[in-house]
Order: sequence, then C-alpha cells, then structure tokens
Amino acid sequence: MSVKPHENIRIQVVELLKRILIDVVRERYEISRDLRLYMLLKLLESPEGINVLMPQEVYVGGERKAIDMALGGEIVFDFKSHEREFDEAERDAREKYWSLVSRARFFITTNWHKWRIYRVTREGLELVGEFDRGRAEELLRTQVIPQLDVIRIPPTPGNIEVLYKLEHERILKSLRGVFDNVREDPRVKPLYEAYKSMMSLFYGEEKGDDFYVDLFMRHTYMHMAVLASLTVSLGKVGGVEDVCSGALINIDVALPYLNWWRIALFNEDTEARMREVLKEVVARASMVGWSLGVTEDVFRILYEFLVEPRVRRELGEYYTPPWLVEMMLNEFDVKDRIVLDPFCGSGTFLVKTFYRKVGEGEDPDKALGEVVGFDINPLAVAVARAELLIAYLRVTGREPENPPHVYHVDTFATWFGEGTLPVAGLENLAKK
Repeated sequence: MSVKPHENIRIQVVELLKRILIDVVRERYEISRDLRLYMLLKLLESPEGINVLMPQEVYVGGERKAIDMALGGEIVFDFKSHEREFDEAERDAREKYWSLVSRARFFITTNWHKWRIYRVTREGLELVGEFDRGRAEELLRTQVIPQLDVIRIPPTPGNIEVLYKLEHERILKSLRGVFDNVREDPRVKPLYEAYKSMMSLFYGEEKGDDFYVDLFMRHTYMHMAVLASLTVSLGKVGGVEDVCSGALINIDVALPYLNWWRIALFNEDTEARMREVLKEVVARASMVGWSLGVTEDVFRILYEFLVEPRVRRELGEYYTPPWLVEMMLNEFDVKDRIVLDPFCGSGTFLVKTFYRKVGEGEDPDKALGEVVGFDINPLAVAVARAELLIAYLRVTGREPENPPHVYHVDTFATWFGEGTLPVAGLENLAKK
C-alpha cells in the first residue's frame, strides 16, 4: 500500500462513497427519525465530516506504513494505478496490514475503473468478486455500505414494516408491469398456473384472475424481502438476483414459483426494471442490523400488512398474538420436549418456543430440531423457516447444519382422513 495514495482515484472514490452514504442515511432517517442518523447526515454534508468518516493514510500501529483510506474502520481501501497491482494489494493486506484490516468488514482495492472486493473473515480475505465501476457501485449501495453498524436499524417487527411498506405500492406496480410482460413465457406461465391452482383451493374458483395476480405480486414481494433479509442476516454477499432468490442460502427456504422473476432478467424489455426492484429490496434488507439482540419474529407484521385483513380472513388466517403465545408457554414445560404447531403461520409460536427452550438450558441444535410446524400456506411455511433460521443465528452466530422442521401440510385433511402429505425427515421425531 502506498504512503501517498493516488490523489485522483482517492477524490473519485470519496465522492462516490459520500453520495451513497448520504442517500442511505437520509432514507434510513426518514424511517426511524433517529437523532444519531440526523447528526450523521449533517456530518456527511459538511466538509469536515468526510475526513472524520473517511480518514486518509491511516497508519498501522506505531509503524510508518499506512493504508490509503478507511471508512468508519469497517472498509479498508487500497488504491492502485493498474489491475496488475491488485494481487500485490491483497498480499499486503494479509501480510503487512492485517492488524488493521482484520478489524474491518471489507477490504477493497481499485483503480477506479475496476474494483476487487473482499469480505474480511476470521480465516482471512474472502473474495466477493471483481467488478467494473457500475457493478461495484451497485454492490456498495445495496449491500456493503448499508451493512455498516453506524447506520443500521434494529430488526423489530415495526421497523421491518416501515422499511418494506415504504413505497411498496410502487414496487408492486413495477412487479406487475414485469409480470404482464413475461406471463406468457413458457417458463413463467406454468409457475403462475401452479400458484393460482394452489391458492384457488383456499379462496375458491369464483375469484377473478386480477385477484390472483395481485396476490401473486404481493407474495412475490414478500418472498423476495424474506429471502434477502435472511441472506443478509447470514452474512452472505452476492448478486442482487442471488440475494433475493435465496440462491446463497445453504438450507432450502425458497418457493420456486415465487422466483418467476429470474426469467425476466433474461428479457431485454424487463431486465432493467426488474433489476431496479431487486436493488431496492436488497438495500432495505441491508439496512437492518440483524445481529442486534432482538428476539421478536420480525416478518409476522410484514405478512399482515402486505396481505389485507379481509383477504386473510377469507382464507381463515388468524395469527396468534405474541402475548397469547407467552401465556401458553407459561403453562407448559417445553424443555426436552417435541413441540408441534399444526397451524404455524409465520412461526410466532415456533420462534418463541425455540427461545424458551434455549433459555432453559437446551442446546440450540437440539432445540431447533424439536420444534415442528405445519401450515397449508406455502408462503407462511417459507416465512416460518426464515424466522427460525434468524432466531438460531442470533443465539449461535452461525447457520444451522439441518433445516427447521416446518412443512407444507394440510393438517385438517390429514386429521380427518381426506388425504395426507408425506413429510420426510420426521420419522425419528415421530418415534419420540
């Protein structure tokens, strides 16, 4: 790393980061009205604030070796004149400046036109990718910058609602425009027809196509929000299409028919509009401090506002309020017991049971394996799985080896002999 950074690259990078930071902080302030964010915004808008937030030539320990620039102590930059020097930058970060780089979240080397971005882990530097300036700005704006702790918000249900409710009708309108353009595509049409066929079992054949398309868009938006939130909470970084589709998650959560929009990315008439939606969703997910110690199930309220109460009542969906779940759990000893919620919805009872079991001294892996949920609504199943994964992450700091026991099952049909849906993986639990 040079003692005297290349001034032209430094100026361009600082201006780019300043624009992104102001946009992210202003949007976050509009949601939370947090005084800290207000002060941060004012700091960013002042000439002095840039040097405070982005110190130049930061020296390592007492030595005369300096990194080119740091952002909030969480992103370390090394500016190079040529791409051929990028390998040298990586080597220096590992060997000369690791005492400083190891405390950051990201390490970035760039000559302005090309950017190489690394995630800093306990083991070293993990390459995210090499990008042109446009794609690098997209990654910085939607994932890297929003993950800085100084501008993240707690993952409470209220914050999640405000975050994803913000201009959601505009996003739904954009999704509808994309869908209308590709719905006859032979790869999209069967996905929608499968969804419509499934949902018509709940709502009845008399509902018109507009009703099901609107519901399809709302479920698609929530599905993207849940998967993006889960991906970000697990510390995964990748293309916005992979973040929103759950492609980076090792455990199966995604519903294939709600990922229909991936096909629109290969259509020149819809790619740009679809990518804008994805960037918005990922940016919102990245605004949340998923590691903060909040134990509420965060997506319940999101589902309740996206799917109107009238529509949910027609389906017979009445979600158990958290206070009632607490009262029920106080009546039973759940430690070392298998707990089944046959109508689990978004997983409120499952999540609180998991926390209760862990709080009573049960091993988190054992506790996760002993909570079981069934629901007839496939989106609710995906949400409940995500809620349990986030709960497990908060307790352990890592991704579980086995998926949560939440399954798409018509419990009434099973109980009353009208049919059963095989549930693989529950044989051992059933024996208990």
